[in-house]
Amino acid sequence: MKKNTLSFLQQCRLLTGLVWSPARTLSEIRLTTPYLCPLLLFSLAGVIVACINNSMILSFTQRTLSLSLDESQVDQTLHFIGRLQLFGVILSPAFLLMKWAIVAGLIYLAAQLMTSNMTYRQSFSLVAFTSIFQVLESCMILTILRLKRTENLNSPLDFQPPVGLNIFFDVTSLSWNTLLNDFNPFAIWYMVILILGVATLSQCSRLKAALVVVPVWLFLVCIQVAVVAISTGNQSY
Repeated sequence: MKKNTLSFLQQCRLLTGLVWSPARTLSEIRLTTPYLCPLLLFSLAGVIVACINNSMILSFTQRTLSLSLDESQVDQTLHFIGRLQLFGVILSPAFLLMKWAIVAGLIYLAAQLMTSNMTYRQSFSLVAFTSIFQVLESCMILTILRLKRTENLNSPLDFQPPVGLNIFFDVTSLSWNTLLNDFNPFAIWYMVILILGVATLSQCSRLKAALVVVPVWLFLVCIQVAVVAISTGNQSY
């Protein structure tokens, strides 16, 4: 196995190649297992997206709280929320790294049931690079929210514009909307490239790779929906 000797620019080319020429790119990832470029770029992208989202959330919160609290109470609450948001933004690269480590670990462990040819580092590198599709999804959602304008965001459901199956269903539950929204073109694209990646890195069939990736992806979707359901009490809006 080669060590990671690719320059930052070469890793950037791999990122774009994953979109336009995934087979060739995945073969290169199998040999070099880089991750620095996606870590730096996606950490920066996550910080930018979080800052823009946080400003919209603060504006929405201010309008909501002003209906029931006086000005001083609203200011105190917004100050507290703002500090929490800043703390989250600062730690977002660490959260991203932890997320990749967990997802890569799940894929690696599942792959061991099918084949032992893939290393954990290969799994981590694959997860890091395929995150480009999740970043593209976040950018698209952010663009939709900006086009809607902050003053038109009147409920938590408005912060989750339909980009998946929820386009075809009129749902008022945030948890159900989250579930349907997870089945969108970018998520499917992400899962397909993960399957191709596991097949390439493990030198196994795509069917075996799908049996590794799909259960892991569905498990992560269920965790996300469960967190939303618990945090919102499955409220309707």
